[in-house]
Amino acid sequence: SLCILVIDDHPVIAEGIKALFEKDDLASVSTLDDFRRAAAFISENAPDAVLLDLYMPNFQLERDVGNLRKKFPDTVLVAYTADTGQDTVARCIRLGFKGLIGKHESFRNVRE
Repeated sequence: SLCILVIDDHPVIAEGIKALFEKDDLASVSTLDDFRRAAAFISENAPDAVLLDLYMPNFQLERDVGNLRKKFPDTVLVAYTADTGQDTVARCIRLGFKGLIGKHESFRNVRE
């Protein structure tokens, strides 16, 4: 099964996503509430995908994702955000995200 890392500073969101994917054994999901621990986790566990909230404390999108891409260029990044405007989509594409999921999406759409 897939191994997914969810990084979101809101525990109810992260745990909800974890439950969603683990419900039918779709994936094994780990969660972090702070981006600063992401590199160590990815280095040790090599997740298939990272689902990342774009707006968290102590997180600067361009700097932090840029550093992550340099260390782990093959890691699949998917943005998870309430801001799905054109500027955000363009930034995510430029930074190498493979997808963007709006927080307004239904659980069914997130699973797909």
